[in-house]
Amino acid sequence: MCKNNYYVYMYLDTDNVPFYIGKGVGKRFLPKTHLQHDLPHWPCYRKIKKMGPENVVVSFLHTNMTEQDAFQMENKWICFIGRRDKGQGPLLNLTDGGEGSSQGKDSYSKEYRQKMNEKRAPKVHAYMSQWRRDNQDKIKGYSTSERQKTADREYYLVHRDKILADALEYREKNKDKVREYKRAYYLRNKENWNK
Repeated sequence: MCKNNYYVYMYLDTDNVPFYIGKGVGKRFLPKTHLQHDLPHWPCYRKIKKMGPENVVVSFLHTNMTEQDAFQMENKWICFIGRRDKGQGPLLNLTDGGEGSSQGKDSYSKEYRQKMNEKRAPKVHAYMSQWRRDNQDKIKGYSTSERQKTADREYYLVHRDKILADALEYREKNKDKVREYKRAYYLRNKENWNK
């Protein structure tokens, strides 16, 4: 059964010049969703951050579409208006559209992600080893806790998928405990937040 809840949207800047075309479902069209991923190297992220998400004008080009139709229309609009990185237009899109993940789900399989992590791990270790050699004088000034934080960051980079999966599993098994902890934390810090 095909769901017709997809749409194609366009972001316009304060001069009504389009700068991004996207496909989405639900609240994907909101400019603040592009800031949640913290990708400062991405041109669209920088543009939204500079303008402020509240100043971005969102225009819906198509609504009530199947996902496949939305992918096709996204591709057609990007090709029609043109991408800045190709010197064809003002759009900050990094691809011609028609691909990507749906509803915030990762489009890569677990096996593929595991394979990519295994490929990346030696590079991460090599980089960190080189960084340690280059910054010996800085490392010596670190306290034990700072060294531990650096080691924890390295470990996290290498084992991120397993850590996140374990965290999700824990939250699912202990929903009530997590909810109670959050409530207690809120009550302890309520005065600080209301200042």
